[in-house]
Amino acid sequence: VLKEGQAFFDVATDARPFQVASGETIVTALGTAFDVDANAADGSLGIAVTRHSVRVSPMAGGDLMGVTLAEGERVSVGGDGAIGSPVVQDPAISLAWQSGMYVAENRRLGDVVAALSRYHGGWIVFSNDRLKSTLVSAVLDLRTPDAALAALASGLPIRVTRMTRFVTLISAV
Repeated sequence: VLKEGQAFFDVATDARPFQVASGETIVTALGTAFDVDANAADGSLGIAVTRHSVRVSPMAGGDLMGVTLAEGERVSVGGDGAIGSPVVQDPAISLAWQSGMYVAENRRLGDVVAALSRYHGGWIVFSNDRLKSTLVSAVLDLRTPDAALAALASGLPIRVTRMTRFVTLISAV
């Protein structure tokens, strides 16, 4: 069970089923390597396959309402359990976090900040929730979250203000 954060699974092929449950979703390995990202601010889930395939199913609806992802595909599952359409994604993007990098390709600022906040020593808050939907394409270093926030501020119409050691505010310019 993955309650929050991000995890990579490299599953050996054998007769036993391997499943990861997160929120209202079950991911079943089909002799594979895959990434599950539960960092999104809105409670959605990202599943990306780096080798072979997985089956993504809603917990309540069972396998019939699920989708099978092949190597190099990613799917988003909404906080309500609705499974989106699979999209092609380079496996290197899914695994960048393992080397301390975060690759955002047309991601919402709220999701990018949620991923950065896991590495940031304090709270990052928005002055306006509408800012969270701003689309971001960037490569950020997770090891230096303050520098990553500064990079976002240099390329987006946002201001990042460190209020205290523990609170950072993101506001519109």
